[in-house]
Parts: sequence; C-alpha cells; structure tokens
Amino acid sequence: MVNFDLDILLATEEYILELDKFHLERNEHFAINMYFHAATDATKILTDDESRKYFLVQFDKYAMFLGTLEEHGIHEDDLKNQRPIVKLSDSKLLSFAKENMQTQVANTDRGPISHFVIRTFDQEFHVLSHSDPIVIDMGKK
Repeated sequence: MVNFDLDILLATEEYILELDKFHLERNEHFAINMYFHAATDATKILTDDESRKYFLVQFDKYAMFLGTLEEHGIHEDDLKNQRPIVKLSDSKLLSFAKENMQTQVANTDRGPISHFVIRTFDQEFHVLSHSDPIVIDMGKK
C-alpha cells in the first residue's frame, strides 16, 4: 500500500476504511481527530489483518461534526461512487446547515464551507469545514 494523503483518499476507490477512534478536542488547533484503519478488501478489515494501514484525519477547530447519514436522512447524488472520502462544495446537507445552523454567518472570514463525507465499512460521517483536513499516515497498527 502507498502512503496515505488526502488526495489519494479523495481519488481512489481501492480502499475500505474502518473507524478506530474519534476525538472531539476542545480548545485545540485540531478539533476533530479521526483514526482509521484502511485495507483493500473488507476481509482484512474484519479480521484485523496486520497489513492494514493506519492513519489520522484531523479537521481544524472550526469544523462541525454533523454525524452520520442515518441521522439526517438526506441522500446526495454526488455520493454514487466508492471513494472513502468525498468533498462536496454544494450539497443538500450543506444547504440544510446554512439554513438552519447559520453557517453562512459564523466564521465568514475563513472562506467557504465544504461538506466532507468519510465512508467507513459500515457507516458514513459528515463534517463541514472551511479547510481541508490533514491526513497523517501512521503506518500499521
């Protein structure tokens, strides 16, 4: 496997992710820390295969964690692919957040907000962020 970075995770359909740990940090530079295992097939995920890769996705302190797709019931047409991370600049969930959470008013000096969908083996996570997350390849774990 190659070293992970955001560009690979946004472009490939080769890897399956599994969430290991999730932290919402208070008063830190990076507010959302998500640790993942990645493998080329589900069997390696399910059996804790030693060849899995381990990496961290860090969103900054202005990011907003919006939970999982099941919580919102909003289906996006742009998600008809198998990429582990999808970045949307326009989405139904982003429109919903602008209308109901006043995201267009808060932190406008940080630029436009993007909708990131992180897909794991068994669920999707939705995060709104003004900047791209940092992906740190942590090797194997």
